[in-house]
Amino acid sequence: GETSSPSFSKLGGVYQEEFLLELNSSNNYKIYYTTNFEEPNDTNSILYESPIPISKNTVIRARAIRDDFIPSHTVTHTYIFNEPKNLPVISIVADSFSLWQKQRGIFHQNNLYERYENPAHFQYWEKNSNFPISCGAGIRLHGGATRFYPQKSMRLYAKSKYGEDLFSYRFWGNEGLKEYEKFIVRNAGQDWFGAFFRDGLVTNIVKDFKALDAAAFKPVSTYLNGEYWGLFNLRERLDEDYLALKYDIPVESINYIETYTTIKNGTNYDMVTMTDSVISMEMSNNEA
Repeated sequence: GETSSPSFSKLGGVYQEEFLLELNSSNNYKIYYTTNFEEPNDTNSILYESPIPISKNTVIRARAIRDDFIPSHTVTHTYIFNEPKNLPVISIVADSFSLWQKQRGIFHQNNLYERYENPAHFQYWEKNSNFPISCGAGIRLHGGATRFYPQKSMRLYAKSKYGEDLFSYRFWGNEGLKEYEKFIVRNAGQDWFGAFFRDGLVTNIVKDFKALDAAAFKPVSTYLNGEYWGLFNLRERLDEDYLALKYDIPVESINYIETYTTIKNGTNYDMVTMTDSVISMEMSNNEA
């Protein structure tokens, strides 16, 4: 059988005062925890024996272990101190292998254009709220040349192997969907050196044009492994999965093409046919 996961006396969130964190497990199974972002086990982790003092930005990852049973799922909470409560907050937690190691760390310079997707955990708090959305996720880099910027855009994926197969939350209120397969924590793209929000501004200008789909935008304070990583733009990922969820249609029925020539899903037959028809149209004839 599988051991039940430990419970935390306080959820991850933004705090102003230090406190003692208590961990509990049913039937008093042993609890092991880490503060170095690694998955805990019974060899490289701390055996929980007394409440843990939390007085600064801290990530606690804990799991219960019982002899001859499968260890519990790891529970992760991030505690942030002295963050102004005027923006939503995102916390992303991943071990060093997933982020920095040469073999497949997404931030390692050798891997910036690899399609590596590694396990992570993320939590999200609305401003003035300490109730987190908390779940496992896959993490990948996003973008083109901006992957070389100090702040790197990231995609977060919901998949059953990480926990749930959808992020069931309205991150953008009624403007967005009620659930997502993926979304982007974006560094503002090529506007990173400029105003940092122009793409989001244009999106908000055109969002009421019913004939267009525009990626919802929201600025968020972002923490990576408990360290402030800067201001990012939380964005919808516009692709065939997004369109399938929004319009409740099979993903295989969608023709999704980028920059006129790159087929991401389906076929470009209808687009080429329409384009050829327009090009060959006799525009000098008023009856055309």
